[in-house]
Amino acid sequence: MPYREFDSQAQQRWWRIHSFIDSLDRRYRANRRVGWVYVMRNSAFRDNLLKIGRSTRAPLERATELGASTSVPTDFELIYFVHASDCHEAERAVHRQLAEFRKTPDKEFFCVPLARAIEALDQAADQYPIPYRSRGQWYHLPQFFEPLVLKCLDCGTQNRVKPLLVETKAKCRSCGGGLRF
Repeated sequence: MPYREFDSQAQQRWWRIHSFIDSLDRRYRANRRVGWVYVMRNSAFRDNLLKIGRSTRAPLERATELGASTSVPTDFELIYFVHASDCHEAERAVHRQLAEFRKTPDKEFFCVPLARAIEALDQAADQYPIPYRSRGQWYHLPQFFEPLVLKCLDCGTQNRVKPLLVETKAKCRSCGGGLRF
């Protein structure tokens, strides 16, 4: 799969977040629902469908599991994910917010613009942060995807853009010109 190459800083951020979540003791009730909400796509689907689901394991592991199924001819491609203190409720909140885009009732497939799906995941992540304590202070575990500020080469406007796991094209909010990552 053609996943974006991330710099060493982003890779370290991923390992810190993943290691922290992976190390949580699931015997404690507060940790049992910690997990991930993700957006995936599959090129075999005729419609531009996005699969929006949840997992208590790392999202890339979930994508591999789904792609290994004999019911789909090609692998699922992980596009975006957030972590949440309650991935069940976070997923439910995203599905409620995107209900009008749902392809089939009781399925996790949506015909929704990718930007709208990402916005819904970000809102759910804000609603269900993962708290942790360090040196007597409480913090929220940061999300992996941090917005970038890119300057449009055509008009000079500063644009906030979320990098995704896959290569994407971003347009300037002012002039519609292309932005480079």
